[in-house]
Amino acid sequence: MRKIFNDENLQAPFMRKGFVQVPMLSAEEVAFIKSRIADLRPADKFAPTGRDGFEYKYHCSFLDKSIEYKREAFALMESVFLPHIQKYLNGYQIISCNFYVKPPGTGEFVIHQNWPMIPDLNDTTVTIWCPLGDVVASNGALQFVQGSHKILPHVEGPMCPGFFDSFRKELIQNHLTSNEMKAGEAMIFDDGLIHWSANNDSDTARIAIQIALAPAEVQPVFFFFDPKHPERFELVEADREFYLASDVIDLTRRQPHWKHVGFVKNENRYIDEKEFIELLARSSEIRDKVYHSTEPAPMPIKVTLEHEYPNLMDRGYTIEPFLDASDIAALVKLHAETTPSVPADYYVSAFGTDKETRRRIFEGITAIVEQKFKRLVPGYRIVMASFVTKKANGTKGQLPIHQDYSFVDHSKHLSLNIWAPLIDTDQRNGCLRNIDYSQRFNHISSGSPQPAPYDSVRPELTANYLTDTPMKAGSACLFDTRVLHATEINTTDTDRTAVFLNLVKEDVTPQLYLYNPEHKGKLEVYEIDSEFLLGMKPNTYPDEAGKEGAKFIGLVDYAPTPWTAAELEARIPRPQESAPKREPVRAAAGQANGSSSVPVGFWAHVRSSLPKIFSSHSQK
Repeated sequence: MRKIFNDENLQAPFMRKGFVQVPMLSAEEVAFIKSRIADLRPADKFAPTGRDGFEYKYHCSFLDKSIEYKREAFALMESVFLPHIQKYLNGYQIISCNFYVKPPGTGEFVIHQNWPMIPDLNDTTVTIWCPLGDVVASNGALQFVQGSHKILPHVEGPMCPGFFDSFRKELIQNHLTSNEMKAGEAMIFDDGLIHWSANNDSDTARIAIQIALAPAEVQPVFFFFDPKHPERFELVEADREFYLASDVIDLTRRQPHWKHVGFVKNENRYIDEKEFIELLARSSEIRDKVYHSTEPAPMPIKVTLEHEYPNLMDRGYTIEPFLDASDIAALVKLHAETTPSVPADYYVSAFGTDKETRRRIFEGITAIVEQKFKRLVPGYRIVMASFVTKKANGTKGQLPIHQDYSFVDHSKHLSLNIWAPLIDTDQRNGCLRNIDYSQRFNHISSGSPQPAPYDSVRPELTANYLTDTPMKAGSACLFDTRVLHATEINTTDTDRTAVFLNLVKEDVTPQLYLYNPEHKGKLEVYEIDSEFLLGMKPNTYPDEAGKEGAKFIGLVDYAPTPWTAAELEARIPRPQESAPKREPVRAAAGQANGSSSVPVGFWAHVRSSLPKIFSSHSQK
């Protein structure tokens, strides 16, 4: 196991009991902190009455609305405690620092475990808890269920109660041990240790400091639980800034700017008191296996498109929530500024003649949509972004059946496109018309004109295989670039503009395939980047100057035979013959905004005060 303490004499009792009690602050340091507290200006003035519909009767830095106060409080605590942390702990980093103030006569805290802060539940994160005055049970001293750490892997969090949720009262009545402490002493305890504190029944405020720490070599994370995917947790990066810049409510909603790390299986289970007592009796044996296990920790699983979007992997595309009203407004403004007059019934900004305007559009769209795009398809990046507009009352804006450029070797990688309309679309204004399952033919689409193998069956495809795909403004059609699609003219009185994104995986260099009649049965392959695409002339074979910025890497064999009606019948179900899979219900994109942090145990108060919203056993 990892060495936790610099003093080996502390390691054994910590492993056995889950905590150690040590001297930490001098009387002068305690006095210094208490004198500085008077200069801090939390929004609740250290006398909380709750907010946003939630009742809590103690002050916690996490919960305060003043970010300036939280930063000042963090800096104060870090400046005093950091030398002591380095003295006691072996290579731990501070994740959060908090004042907990219990006014006289109130402040009972819910029995709980601290939230996990790193991906491996078998690894050890710790909390330092240090009172600034003497504490006993009657004024809110910490009380532990000794040995309750690491007996059952479990993630407690905003939407997930502790595994002991059904017998909280029994834990408080039968299993707790109180720990009296002098001012400046500290408890260093495993975050998996079950603990609690009572009301402060004295006539003076009880002030304590809580510091959460994780191994410095590990990326700290927050376990986000999405009720629509109860089988898993999403891990997002959660360093000190994640908590400092947070507000309390938003950890219940996935925020678009969070940085995705991966997914882990939700293995939470809820037990009764009888099983808990049995586990507690075997706790030393259980922990010994955990501490001395040589098995590597399960790695977070990056987004699996097969699991996340079954329709994408099956029929070739899926419709998902994507942009909110503010995103749409920003994109409409960008389009008006960069394309004040649409020059044709069908116009793609990436095919415009002004490279700098194309760049402004590419960079502007990317800046607006990037965070939500990364949430939609983690692990991918935008190669090109453009506006696609169908002019109102058009007569020449029909786009026939086609396949977008191939930007990867499809035998190794999957490239994707996103088409996101800025107004509602249907058959009248040029909605997408897709040919389900057409990616199965695995056609390579060249950046220069080439004979298409589906040319031979265009009438059959148009008559029998196109599926109209009406969409709401801000939704996204996420599709495999090999899917054949088309659009009709816009017969309405309003221009129809959509955002179009070309995507490849973050670790893949995009490629461009070019058809050159001089190389019979082959395609030229070039490595390219976004800068090349910004200057590329579309649908032409470039001259030598036009190839500047592209790296020729060779030729690939490609001589597809024309498709036949019989092949279509065999490989692509007609729309009326195929019922698409139902996608999981997803929240509207506009419902997520901001970022937040919440104190350990706070959500147990939330669940108890709002039982209709937070069912204690909703995850069973």
